[in-house]
Amino acid sequence: MDVDNIHKREKIASKSGDVGYFVEEMAKREYSHLKEASRIDEKILLLQKSTKVLIPQFSFFHNFLRMKYRWYYHWHLRKNSQVIHYVILTIFIILVSTLVLNSYLNK
Repeated sequence: MDVDNIHKREKIASKSGDVGYFVEEMAKREYSHLKEASRIDEKILLLQKSTKVLIPQFSFFHNFLRMKYRWYYHWHLRKNSQVIHYVILTIFIILVSTLVLNSYLNK
């Protein structure tokens, strides 16, 4: 809505005595714009988060996979993907350390 249109509406609203309606309408529009801006900000944060890697040496490989495979790209856009990666990494470290320790103790 341009400025001239707003001024016309203000004049009409003040003449008809319905200024409250105009203010409510503008407040509703402002609220909808703020909600849309919030949604866009959330998408931007998800995109930024999806490009991060835990081990910096894997960033080239990670970006290559993101460009090549759609499912890989969408997986990293999920909010919980990083938590799942940490859980899998922790399980892997525990398994490897258990195997190494068991191998060392059996000698």
